[in-house]
Amino acid sequence: MTAVTDVLALACTTAGLLAVGLAGVTGGRWRAGATVGLDLWVAAGLLRLSGAPDLSAVAAAAAVITVRRLVVAQLGSTAPSARC
Repeated sequence: MTAVTDVLALACTTAGLLAVGLAGVTGGRWRAGATVGLDLWVAAGLLRLSGAPDLSAVAAAAAVITVRRLVVAQLGSTAPSARC
């Protein structure tokens, strides 16, 4: 079972990198790409936890979740305000 979760975690990590890269290359959508990429990296961390959890896996998942929350909060605060 851990081999399957390792492959899925690697797929999520790769998909996150591709989402950020493609959003940057296609122009203008880097915020959406960063948000999707971070969500996929959180998924990869949680998949790694489901395999053989140890303290380093827990710390890595917590770090990714913390970074995601900080980045999304910062992106939300710098977003242009909607005008009617």
